[in-house]
Amino acid sequence: MKKKQEKKEEEDEEMKKEEEMKEEDMKKKDMEEKEEMKKQEKKEKMKEEEEEEMMKKQEKEEEKKKKKEKKMMEEEKEEMKKKQEKKEEVEEEIMKKQEKKEMMEEEKEEMKKKQ
Repeated sequence: MKKKQEKKEEEDEEMKKEEEMKEEDMKKKDMEEKEEMKKQEKKEKMKEEEEEEMMKKQEKEEEKKKKKEKKMMEEEKEEMKKKQEKKEEVEEEIMKKQEKKEMMEEEKEEMKKKQ
């Protein structure tokens, strides 16, 4: 009878140890899974930040490009304006010379008539 009791206690003890080990294993596994999830989250966050950084960089480049194009367009406009002004000046000059020439001609005519 006593032996039976002892054997049962031993078995109970064994069962208890096995349960504890299973529990330990479960805890360990759970911890590992949590750790893995943390790593994954961190990885994803890093990836997102990287993409965000790339987007910002790209936007900055686009902005820079647009500014450069705008500046070039402005300079081109300015250049055209200057050319136009120069052209007008030259035409004005030609007109003045023509008028002067005509005046001189008229004066010559007048002088001839007077004689």
